[in-house]
Amino acid sequence: MRIRYSGLAVVTGIVLAAILAAACSSPALTGIKVHIQNGEYEDAVHLADSVIARGEDQNADIWLWRGRAQGSLRDYGGALESFVRSWELDPAKSAEFEEFWWVFYNVAANLVTDGQIDEAIEVLNQGRGILTDRPEYDQLLGDIALNRGDIETALSHFEASIDISMERIASIDQMMQGASSEALMALEDMKSDAEATALLSLYNAGMLHKSLAVSAPEEEMEQHLAAAGDALTRALEFDPVNADVLSGLADIYLLGEMFDEAFAL
Repeated sequence: MRIRYSGLAVVTGIVLAAILAAACSSPALTGIKVHIQNGEYEDAVHLADSVIARGEDQNADIWLWRGRAQGSLRDYGGALESFVRSWELDPAKSAEFEEFWWVFYNVAANLVTDGQIDEAIEVLNQGRGILTDRPEYDQLLGDIALNRGDIETALSHFEASIDISMERIASIDQMMQGASSEALMALEDMKSDAEATALLSLYNAGMLHKSLAVSAPEEEMEQHLAAAGDALTRALEFDPVNADVLSGLADIYLLGEMFDEAFAL
């Protein structure tokens, strides 16, 4: 099971510096942010804990920055608790920990490794409800369903992941217009990640449609083959020479008795 990390270190540093310069914070909150800026993540968590213990447990910002420090320490469970608590107190705060989306993913991945599948699904669904533009949650839910032999559920998650990925790619394209050279590099990395996620989900969806076609009645078989061909053709837009996708598409053509198209690949 893959553990995911953020690729936004440069952007995060810029955003953090701007927040520190502009924010009107309590002394404790400012202290937490300064600890984080200095890389003193454990000190940031300890200060946040002391502030919470003194009665600021209803302060969404304290929980937010506690979570950011814990995420930087790879304390996935602690960061998850903090981000969820911050979001519960103020749902708008989710925009301020969006780059830590992988916290939910990694907690779920570790739960899967430990055999706690239902708990992993709960965490992923929680992440989907808070950070709605991350396709990776549905992708992992698709993997879980597939491992359970639930092809229909797996397919629905992979298709949801595709839709979210495409929306994310379009959004990033818009952000890239007029972006500074420094921001552009980070946005290009974000787009590359989104395209890789789209490619994998398109491939998975195509292969599942192929699997369903083999055992389906003739009319449904044609529908599944068409859907499989469409998914794999779209996948080739991201990687025209991907051997797995090309092989899968050739199989689809052969099943549909489209021999010329199969041999042309």
